[in-house]
Amino acid sequence: MAARGTVDSEGTREMKHGVLLLAALVALAGCRSSETRTARRAGDRLRLFAETIRAGEQIIEDALVSLKAMRENPEADQTAMFNTFRNEMALLEDLTRKSRSRGEAAVEEKEQYLEEWGRNLESIQDHALRETSKERRREVKRAFAEVLGSFETARSSFRPLYATLKDLRTMLANDLSAGGIRAVEGTIATADAGAIQARKDLAAVRQQVEDLAEMIAPAKDEDDR
Repeated sequence: MAARGTVDSEGTREMKHGVLLLAALVALAGCRSSETRTARRAGDRLRLFAETIRAGEQIIEDALVSLKAMRENPEADQTAMFNTFRNEMALLEDLTRKSRSRGEAAVEEKEQYLEEWGRNLESIQDHALRETSKERRREVKRAFAEVLGSFETARSSFRPLYATLKDLRTMLANDLSAGGIRAVEGTIATADAGAIQARKDLAAVRQQVEDLAEMIAPAKDEDDR
């Protein structure tokens, strides 16, 4: 009987150990799932931001095409061409607002992502792995900082262009005569030159944002592919 009691006791201990191990694994899985969701959200925010920038690049090009068409075809239907330009400006204004809000959302999600990553670092028992994760986090943080720096550069070249385009819209709305078109030829040329730099800077920051989204995005499961 004593032997059987010993066996039962050992079996109970093994069962308890098994339950505790299972509970630990479940908790760990939940933690990883949370971290993965945070990384995925941050990546999604960045991709949405990049899509907004790409759309802005295209609208800038379209608006300049419309303005140059007005300049180069003074005898054509200026009202129709101006209405096209005005519609493109409305889209650009909307994208500018979206870019601001989506950029702010991406930054906020980034802060949450890095904060959660930092909290979880100390739970890594293996020293080498912990240091590797710390270095990886530093790399991601640097990449975020580079994106913000490039975004400021793009904003610096976009702002004067945006202001000029709005001024052109206001002026042409009041004077679509041949004389009015000739009067803004130089301003259209200035806007065209500014658009080249602005689109170049926007393309650069968009590429960095896309690369960063890819850098932090969790590998897709087979079901997601």
